[in-house]
Amino acid sequence: TDLAQLKIELDKLAAFSGAAVINEAAVSAVVGVRPGETMGDLLDAIARRDAATAVRVVPVVLQQPKASAVTVLLALTSQTLVIGWAQAARSRGVHPARLNNDLFNLLKESGSVFTGRSWSDFVATCAKYSDMWTAKAIDEALEALLEADTALKTTRLSSDEQLLSTLALTLCGAPTHRRAA
Repeated sequence: TDLAQLKIELDKLAAFSGAAVINEAAVSAVVGVRPGETMGDLLDAIARRDAATAVRVVPVVLQQPKASAVTVLLALTSQTLVIGWAQAARSRGVHPARLNNDLFNLLKESGSVFTGRSWSDFVATCAKYSDMWTAKAIDEALEALLEADTALKTTRLSSDEQLLSTLALTLCGAPTHRRAA
């Protein structure tokens, strides 16, 4: 969505490739975004509760332009809320074929929601993996997201990578060694 940044990246790619065709390998080499290691891939891994993939992708995502612990946290919060909405709709008997349209409408009504990727990818992930979440898991995830938000705003000993990796483990349901409040 940032045309100035896009122009910079395209200029880098053109200089790197010279007269050759710009391909996926050139994009990976110059821009640093590789398939399987994007913000969307991180969000997908957490939505499907794949802790190993999520923890592996966290440091790569944090190194990408315009990515930060705050943007990841915003996208994860949006995703968790929408998965929770989808999970509740499924439990009320909403047909899976209708769910995607309902989620698009929810996003439209919500205004400016940071999803970390296109709405179509976001909605597809939330609808697809909502059956892997329970209401209790959503509540626990929202509590963990709030704790992570508070930790990002206060002085802490953990790095952004450590904080997000621990959050990913928690959201995926992996056991962590969190202190009692």
